[in-house]
Amino acid sequence: MATQRVIPIDEENAPNQNIVINSAFQASPRAFIMLPTSGVTFTNNSGTVISIQFVPNVLNPAPGQQIFNNINSLQSGSAPSPPQTPNNLNNGNGSVNYYVVSGGVPYGPYGIQVGAGPMQVLFTLNGDQITCSPNPVAIPPYNNMLQQAGTIAMFPDDASNNYGVGWPTMDPFTPPITTPDGLPHANGPLTVVNDYNYNVTSPTPADGGNGSGTVRIKGT
Repeated sequence: MATQRVIPIDEENAPNQNIVINSAFQASPRAFIMLPTSGVTFTNNSGTVISIQFVPNVLNPAPGQQIFNNINSLQSGSAPSPPQTPNNLNNGNGSVNYYVVSGGVPYGPYGIQVGAGPMQVLFTLNGDQITCSPNPVAIPPYNNMLQQAGTIAMFPDDASNNYGVGWPTMDPFTPPITTPDGLPHANGPLTVVNDYNYNVTSPTPADGGNGSGTVRIKGT
């Protein structure tokens, strides 16, 4: 069998990625990796007016910043939205989730990774409850054309909180995620597009608490 040749994308002439929203308010592609020099557009084929609401960064470069601007009142059957290029990146890299909103109901999350990402998740302890934000979180699968992995980084709200991360079924990342170390962890070419649940515990008696979350690796 002949070996498939992977042709690198010319970053200076990278095309815009158009995301199509269907009648079930699903995005296609659901999550993907793009170059920082590319743009993103949205086409609404849902049959009704929608909005695209992006989830702000939880930490970097600064809390509350967004990589793309929200799109309000995108008409169905109209031309694609104006292209947006990513901003508020770390050295040309970053990740974001967004929701398709119709009639006040959010559908998603869907994900966009710029360059190496990673998608950020923050653990916050409040009483005996650990909250994972955002949750659920969507990241893309490995991109063979770009030879780039989908990545995620988990952070503690306080370095003194001794959180542990466990995966009841399997950990899809390399290296495995056992603590919120703030480092990028990647999926690979053989990682299955699926939902992966995780648990968060704080074994130090002074901390206490537990929580859970879901990472959704989404493809086309």
